Amino acid sequence: DRYYQPCSNTGNLSGSGLWGNKDPRFYFTKYPEPYAGTGDGPSWGLRSEIGTAVFPNIESFKKFIPEKDWWPRNDMWDKHFFGQKAFNATPDNYDKSINERYGKPNNLEEYTRKAQLLNIETNKAMYEGWLDHMWEDASGIMIWMSQSSYPSMVWQTYDYYYDLTGAYWGVKSACEPMHIQWSPVNNSVKVINTTGTDYKNLKAEAFVYNLDGKPVTKFQQNAVVDSYSNTATESFVIPFYSNQKDLAFQKNVTASSTDGGNVKDIADGDSNTRWASNSTDNEWIYVDLENEYVINRVTLNWENAFGKEYKIQISSDAKNWTDASVIKDGKQGLQNIAFDEVKGRYVRMLGIKRGSGWGYSLYDFQVFGAENSTDTSDLSPVHFIRLKLKDAQNKLISENFYWRGTNMKDFTALNNLPKANVNVTSKVVKQNGKYVVKAKVSSTSGIAFGIQMQVLNDKSGTQILPAIASDSYFTLLKGESKEVIIEFDESALKNGEKPVVKAIPYNK
Repeated sequence: DRYYQPCSNTGNLSGSGLWGNKDPRFYFTKYPEPYAGTGDGPSWGLRSEIGTAVFPNIESFKKFIPEKDWWPRNDMWDKHFFGQKAFNATPDNYDKSINERYGKPNNLEEYTRKAQLLNIETNKAMYEGWLDHMWEDASGIMIWMSQSSYPSMVWQTYDYYYDLTGAYWGVKSACEPMHIQWSPVNNSVKVINTTGTDYKNLKAEAFVYNLDGKPVTKFQQNAVVDSYSNTATESFVIPFYSNQKDLAFQKNVTASSTDGGNVKDIADGDSNTRWASNSTDNEWIYVDLENEYVINRVTLNWENAFGKEYKIQISSDAKNWTDASVIKDGKQGLQNIAFDEVKGRYVRMLGIKRGSGWGYSLYDFQVFGAENSTDTSDLSPVHFIRLKLKDAQNKLISENFYWRGTNMKDFTALNNLPKANVNVTSKVVKQNGKYVVKAKVSSTSGIAFGIQMQVLNDKSGTQILPAIASDSYFTLLKGESKEVIIEFDESALKNGEKPVVKAIPYNK
């Protein structure tokens, strides 16, 4: 009468891993590849272990690394799992991501500051990627691991000293029971409801701001949404792409063979006509888009003779092909396949293994993309997305914030933000054996980006830990303010010592 699970990553689970840093879009694409050889085949499913490398804040780093080894990266870092001792956390890739996305740091302070932005991005995306596909067939993840039992540079949301890293705040945001989120793959905005309650007439809103804090109204979106228990409901798509029509419509098509219908039938806009190949595994068909586009998804409408395993490939010359997506668990019917942007003119379905005794048979082959990756005419190189979800009484129930680049891997323009002026006022009370600090944080100049909240001992200047805060690493536009509540045990302060609140923006 008891269920026996012989292994933690097999048997109706989707496996374990990956445990290293990936571009946030990885977690939204089908499927985030698990560690090889585990699980029951490709799926979202329940991932029994997944994680990312997570670098600590500078205050913690200095507690466990000798000063002579602070900078640059060295073997002492590896002793705390930022090297080959934690190879499957891919610290090299984490390091590369910081350099590419935020610019190569010149010192430890820069490195740890930029690392927290990467921590927020990837850890939030890890959860939101599963939520984006909730029950199709994503059912959940268990992260490895939430807290480090040894002073470490990887796999943690709060560190050995109980300091809350950027990863904690990314996860906290994503795991709201009622949540609004953006997909960096297709720019859709969804309302996520993991509660047991149905909600009617919710208002979903999206605002886009440039680096100067000014709104870009052409991208503003809103919708009224009904959100049912345990659903992910699309509200709208933020129209960053200037052309999202079917680029393959009525374009020339070439195939390795034809054993039914006609190659042009897959691009005629008629879902009653089809093309079929010979009854062999290694068959292909491609569309000539006639011009180069930045392509980010395709839709295949399979007949009963479907592809079980196949690749979507992109080329500029129909000779040299780049894999955009590898499908290992194909199904009949409509399949929407999103992937990282790839530039090219030709788009091919390369069959590897058939799903029936017949050949490959497609009703439709649609391709979506744009002449440029983004409609950049009104956007700064990095811009901000703010999402809001309000109930029928106009009460705010979820808010989310992202930074996005016209080049999706380059956020270095954040380093050029003008210095932010942030004002903090606070009130401290004692209640139930705790200090409760209520701080009001205001931006008095331009954008105050990525504001980290800390509470310090006024005598020693050290952080008071553990401390639970209501928010951190948030962004304020000019004139905006936010109340943050921080609480900690009263034993953390001795006679005469007082808490001091610091609000530290990225652009300090």
